[in-house]
Amino acid sequence: MVTSVVKRDDPTRFGLVEVNGDGRVTDYHYKPDHPFGDIAATEVFIFDAHTLVDRLENLAGRGDEEEPSLEDLGDDLLPELVGEGRAFEYRLEGYWRDVGTIDSDWRAHMELLDPEPELDLDDPRWPILTLGGQRPAAHIYESASSDNSLVSSGCKVAGSIVNSVLGRGWIVEPGARVRNSVLLHDSVIERGATVETAIVDAGAWIGSGAMVGAASGPPDEGEGTGISPEQITLVGMGASVAPDERVEPGRRVGGSKS
Repeated sequence: MVTSVVKRDDPTRFGLVEVNGDGRVTDYHYKPDHPFGDIAATEVFIFDAHTLVDRLENLAGRGDEEEPSLEDLGDDLLPELVGEGRAFEYRLEGYWRDVGTIDSDWRAHMELLDPEPELDLDDPRWPILTLGGQRPAAHIYESASSDNSLVSSGCKVAGSIVNSVLGRGWIVEPGARVRNSVLLHDSVIERGATVETAIVDAGAWIGSGAMVGAASGPPDEGEGTGISPEQITLVGMGASVAPDERVEPGRRVGGSKS
């Protein structure tokens, strides 16, 4: 099990482990109601193939079609292997975030905007090798203003962006304003619209004069202050916000983020 110490996140979101001096995992509980530590399994595992197949077949044979015995690795498989003393940890000392909640996803993106982010996306010693679509360079127009933001290829920015992460292919029209937000790819914010403290999914359209979010306060005031999870607004994949529409902070438009 690749493990990591979770400091700021709620430990009840993870599978938690206890380990002894030689790295053997001595106890494992999946999302316990009462956490017993801060060492979490990162959901990265390496199994012996024969052991894994045999154990899965054994677990599958215990149930029936109406009540399957194997629903999640953390409920059945991992506790059995740990109980037999056959599980060990590999402690990851570097950067790791679980982005399984809206709040953690938003904050992980905001961390990329730190002056010296823990995760350097352009570290030549540890390059990110992935297949990305070919887009032209971002075009920042004369009317645009940008402050502490990441702007991906294919974007056309003529409005204002502050402390935000823009995926590829965004169109931010003149007079539009984006602040403290995560914008996925290929969407449009029309003239005079405002998006603040939000996650906007791919293919969305924000009509002219609309206001999405508008929670106040910087995202870096420290734990317990600044932006709360309830203030983060979501605009779902392909969703539309009508011109001059007001979307209150924390509201969900068009479903959850994909």
